[in-house]
Formats: sequence, structure tokens, C-alpha cells
Amino acid sequence: MLEDLQFLVNRQSYTVTCHPGTSLLSLLRQLGWFGVHRVCDAGDCGACTVWVNDTPIHSCIYPGMRIANQSVTTIEGLSQDGELAPMQQAFLAAQGFQCGFCTPGAIMSAAKLPKLSEEELHLALKGNLCRCTGYQAIVESIQEGRRQEARGRGAEGQGGRGAILNTQHSVRSCKEDLPPGKLR
Repeated sequence: MLEDLQFLVNRQSYTVTCHPGTSLLSLLRQLGWFGVHRVCDAGDCGACTVWVNDTPIHSCIYPGMRIANQSVTTIEGLSQDGELAPMQQAFLAAQGFQCGFCTPGAIMSAAKLPKLSEEELHLALKGNLCRCTGYQAIVESIQEGRRQEARGRGAEGQGGRGAILNTQHSVRSCKEDLPPGKLR
């Protein structure tokens, strides 16, 4: 059974018709949000991390139907007026990436972490797998991002907070060729 869903993605309003077995990851990519990466499809790697109402979730295992009347923020929604958010800038400056495939999910998770020690950061990142960096560059990027935030850079308006609807999207279908209940 298909249902119409209304929700926000990066401050843009969407109304779509969605198949019950569609994951939020698949739905977002069908809507053109390609910063959300498909890797494990099991909620293990964190590359697909987005925020639903400012809470980080693994979108590959989150049912798309659950976003009705919710606000979703992807890596694209962190920047404001063409300027990268402090955590994005820090990952770039401290080179907290190599191949870059895990980077959007790591940034989305890192932006919501409280101030932690280096040891605590390593533990907090267990839901974001990186096969390239050994995590030290990621930890250094997060620490730099926290320093930038403490200096007042970008403390306001990171994706989803106080969002204003600025775009209206028409009804689209996200029906996939999957049996009902099958998450992709």
C-alpha cells in the first residue's frame, strides 16, 4: 500500500508517495540527496547517517514511511548560504578523510557529539567505520570542529534548526521493485 508522506529535507518541503519497504536512504537518494552514501545496508558502517529531527540515525535501516511530518538533515543541509559548517570545515582543514566515502556520515555523527576526550571520541565513533584513515585524522577533525564552534563559528543554524520552508516539491513516487517490507 502506497502512502503520501509530507516531510522536510534540508529545509525543503516534500510530498511523495512511498512504498512501505523503502528505506530512508533509498528515498533520499531518489530525491537527489546523494551525500547520503549506501554502503552496508545493515546499519553497521554509519556512512548513511542523517539527522531526523536533529537526532543522528542510520538511514539504511530507517523505514522511509517513518519520516512523515518530520525534518531530515543530510550532509548537504549542514552548510548555510554556501558556507560550510564548522565541522565540515574542520574535516577539510585537518584532512579527516582519505577516500571520502565515510566522511558525510562521520561529519553528521560528529556534529552531534558532546565535547569528549580523545579516548571517548574513539569510543563514540564505533558506529562510523572508516577503512582508510585509522581514525586519528577523524578525531583531530572533530576536535578542530569543536574549537571552531567554541569560537562562535556557525553555532547557529546547523541543518534543521528553525528551518523555514523555501521550496515545495510535487508528489513523486519512490516505489521500488521490492517485495513489501523489504528494506533496501
